[in-house]
Amino acid sequence: MLHTNIDDYTIDSSYTFDEGYETAIWYKENEMVIVERYKNLIDMKEGHKKWCEFCKSHPEKVYSVQYNKIENLI
Repeated sequence: MLHTNIDDYTIDSSYTFDEGYETAIWYKENEMVIVERYKNLIDMKEGHKKWCEFCKSHPEKVYSVQYNKIENLI
């Protein structure tokens, strides 16, 4: 639904059949972390903007809501 490339990161926000609205950050070659889930489309759009801004700082770590742990992005 929403797809933004920022340097080495790709931020994807969409509706999934199993978890609903969520945002994932793709990094390296085909690695990804689900970073946030939302109640509705409006929240997802706002969250997507937030994660795009977050990736502009070239983060090395992020919390995975899928695995409930910190993941390395490098």
